[in-house]
Amino acid sequence: MKARILLLLFVGWVQCLTAQIQYPPNIFPDTAHAPFLNGVASGDPTPSQVIIWTRIDPGVGSSVTVDWEISEDATFGTILQNGTFTTDASRDHTVHIDLSGLSAGTYYYYRFRGPNGNLSPVGRTHTAPSGPNTNVRFAIGSCSSVYSGWFNAYRAIGERDDIDAMIHLGDYIYDFVDSDEAYRVPVPDPIDPENLEEWRDRHEYYLLDPDLRLARQNHPWIVIWDNHDIDADSFPQFMEAVQAFQEYVPMRPPDANDPTRIYRQFSFGDLVDLVVLDYEQYYHTDSINGELSALSQTQRTWLLDELDQSTTQWRVIGNQKMVAQFSLQGFPSQIPFGDGTVADSGAWDGHNQERAAILNHLDQNSIDNNVFISGDIHMSFISDLAPDVSNYDDNTGAGSMAVEFIPSSITRVNLDERGFGGFIAQLALGAAQLANPQMVYGNLTEHGYGILDIRPDVATAEFFYHDKTSPNSTEVFAGGYEVRDGDNHWQRNATSTPTVQETPVGTPQAALVGDNQLQAYPNPTDGRLEVVLYSARSKRVQLEWMDMGGRKMTKLYDGKLSAHTRQALEFDVSSHPAGVYLLKAYFGKKTTTLRIVVE
Repeated sequence: MKARILLLLFVGWVQCLTAQIQYPPNIFPDTAHAPFLNGVASGDPTPSQVIIWTRIDPGVGSSVTVDWEISEDATFGTILQNGTFTTDASRDHTVHIDLSGLSAGTYYYYRFRGPNGNLSPVGRTHTAPSGPNTNVRFAIGSCSSVYSGWFNAYRAIGERDDIDAMIHLGDYIYDFVDSDEAYRVPVPDPIDPENLEEWRDRHEYYLLDPDLRLARQNHPWIVIWDNHDIDADSFPQFMEAVQAFQEYVPMRPPDANDPTRIYRQFSFGDLVDLVVLDYEQYYHTDSINGELSALSQTQRTWLLDELDQSTTQWRVIGNQKMVAQFSLQGFPSQIPFGDGTVADSGAWDGHNQERAAILNHLDQNSIDNNVFISGDIHMSFISDLAPDVSNYDDNTGAGSMAVEFIPSSITRVNLDERGFGGFIAQLALGAAQLANPQMVYGNLTEHGYGILDIRPDVATAEFFYHDKTSPNSTEVFAGGYEVRDGDNHWQRNATSTPTVQETPVGTPQAALVGDNQLQAYPNPTDGRLEVVLYSARSKRVQLEWMDMGGRKMTKLYDGKLSAHTRQALEFDVSSHPAGVYLLKAYFGKKTTTLRIVVE
């Protein structure tokens, strides 16, 4: 009763505080887990470490001690580690725990407890693998303006159970509202942040979106910033934007003496080395061969050293800007797009010397299997990377030294919102591919995210598109492109079936939404499927078996689940042909989904 009274008082306080703000649809705090209104998150996984994060609302007290605990069991039957963390206004009441001593390639569940005994949502995270490894999968996104549309792509990422980490390539938050795409804007209009408190407010506002909270809750994130994350008119203002970013994003700066350095490296066993760069901060700080540099000599030397020292089968290089050439020769003049003769001279097209130096270094040192992943341009591209396009064969890919994958923006504007969709967009794409023979695939109008599936013999880049103009769960798989071991160029034909994570038979898979948990194993299955349901509260639960298009095929279960009780069920799904299916659970009004492979 006491906890309920405290919760009601707290909710009333929040409503009073926000009474003058009119929120747009699907923007609200997580009052069910008060005082943890902003959810939980994790990030920067290594084989033995991962950061877990939350924020406790300052209304609880000026200085607050929070309990935390982790388990390999989603219901916390066995606690592996626990502790306390004291936070206060100096860090905007955020909590960062850099867990260590963990097992490689392992799923962990974590939660926090406030001083009133209330629990946060349960988060799920995953350490990086070590040693021999046959499959690594990343979700990739960028340019996610909360004002520009619904975060349906984040909802889909949060519901996936088949990725090792979510990589965000910049413009995670936005400093302004673009009037051309104001789908979800509060009243009054938000101001552009100019100081620490205003940047903190912007991060906190983003975490009022439940779809973003879900994506952060269920996967470890690896994040770099771009201009909209840290835009400032002076160095002190820049440092305030950096402080707020690092308070709200679970990241581990690689240099304790320099909080502004975010370029860093991660290893995923013997299969993948991931390098993430910072194009934004070091842009034009020095030069190379008489041309202003994109990365700076220091960062470029670090990158080349990392590539030289890498012994993994594949390397993934993340940065904010498009690496491939994008000439606008023949591009329709009536479309207000581009920067002179190229799409963006502030991207790598304005740094041809440095781009060629990096690609030639890969060639001269026989460093194969390099996949660049990029953001910022708000569109989708699959491109080969040749230091000299005149020596590139677009029929075979000969002359390419690496490949690039750009999955589009989560919500930010592209040609469609500017009134150039349909036939005009297709005309523009045709002109772009004619002028840029290394552009294997392009899409100038859709929004969504990407999956990069990496195996010893092949890396596959996949596009998943979502409508951003209304809240919906429809996901369109637009195909995938393969680069084979040692080829250094994309295959020309798209794949029509999504890849599936290689999971050891018998390994339980789990999906979380709030206090509700869905587990299923074995996955893949030859027909017998064991399902475990859990919720912290008593509620009706339904299970539906769906195809990959989200169409219901069978209702498997409809029943009442008691609070804090694990319900074990078993189903025979052998009547369905081999393939990938969705197991969707309805916990009252909340839903979560697992992808199940039937062999």
